Amino acid sequence: MSFVCSRCGLPVRPNFKFCSTCGAPVVETPEVADETVAYSPFMGPQGNSIRQMTGHNAGIFFSAYPECCIGREDANVRIADDDTLSPNHMRVFSREDGLCLEDMDSLNGVFLAIKTQMFLQDHDIIRAGDHYFFYELTVPDAFTDEYGTEFYASPGRGERFRLVEILSGGRRGRACMAPDGAVVVGRSDGDFTFPEDHKMSARHFTVRWTRHGGVLIDHSMNGTFLQIHDVVRVEPGDLFFAGRNLFRVI
Repeated sequence: MSFVCSRCGLPVRPNFKFCSTCGAPVVETPEVADETVAYSPFMGPQGNSIRQMTGHNAGIFFSAYPECCIGREDANVRIADDDTLSPNHMRVFSREDGLCLEDMDSLNGVFLAIKTQMFLQDHDIIRAGDHYFFYELTVPDAFTDEYGTEFYASPGRGERFRLVEILSGGRRGRACMAPDGAVVVGRSDGDFTFPEDHKMSARHFTVRWTRHGGVLIDHSMNGTFLQIHDVVRVEPGDLFFAGRNLFRVI
């Protein structure tokens, strides 16, 4: 315990019963803790939460301290009417450096909005509006038979990747390989156009080839989303999809 004067507030030497300055009796004060404890887990660095932006629970906040799980059945945030969600689809959890997302081996994945642009990896999946696309690197193989005869085909134009539309059931739809090194997707302007998808901007995103690989560039109002593969740290304002449901990090 430390000792202070109850009248003048000045420190008093250990074992002294009276203040040597004013003569008043001393009082005991407890030692101050190293860290302040918040009134509530919703305050301070522990106040990490998410807000559901679409669906029946639109507008509701969910605490992610220490974690919350999102899924169709076995989860804290249970969304039973979304059949694209796995029973335990993903978790959102807090750690010292912030809030993180983790896909719990779901069938349809978790999609995080990119910030302006991001480099792509082979087999990445992109979401824009209500449509999905598969990014695939191409290998300039020479097709020959056992006698060394080359396969007859149109000459290649130096394409390094293709973008493939993903249809319901996981089927591959239209594919595009751009000779100028870029593929544009939008509602009305691009190599892929989707006039019926009003969540998609007129020119929504571009995938462009650079010397460092393919880069995804967002031009849209609603954002372009990329499937996550590992634990990903997020910041306030970030948007992510789990199934058909959109969430914002608060």
